[in-house]
Amino acid sequence: MSAAACTRFVAATAAAILSACATARPVTVDDQQLRLAPATRPAGAPTSNQMVTAAQIDSVRAGNLLDALQRIHPEFLLARGQDPDAPNGYRPGVYMNGAPHGDFSVLSSIPAALVQSVQYVRPSEAMVRFDHAYKGGLLLVVTRKEP
Repeated sequence: MSAAACTRFVAATAAAILSACATARPVTVDDQQLRLAPATRPAGAPTSNQMVTAAQIDSVRAGNLLDALQRIHPEFLLARGQDPDAPNGYRPGVYMNGAPHGDFSVLSSIPAALVQSVQYVRPSEAMVRFDHAYKGGLLLVVTRKEP
């Protein structure tokens, strides 16, 4: 196959796949039908849009945010990845009201009653949106407004 033919094939394949993604139909390229399978996540793996609300926090009657998260979404707190710098894995970092607030260990010092919501951000997204240091993901904590 010539370089020009290869380029046309790759361009046609990419266009067909993009079209199939938009319409959720099977892709046919050079009489070969390809089916796009939905992406899967391991069972219990958190997604970026997983949110813990004030109502959920109140319902578990925890004294601090660490206890509340252990009861509601313990998978948010799991260590992820390993390398020589972190043989036990990386824990999520913490942002409070839009500002860095420390690492995983600060959760026990945050009273559960002050928390409006907590959103988990996956490591890949946290490293792009916030800082490459968040190899364990990020917990975005929003506190309740004072009356």
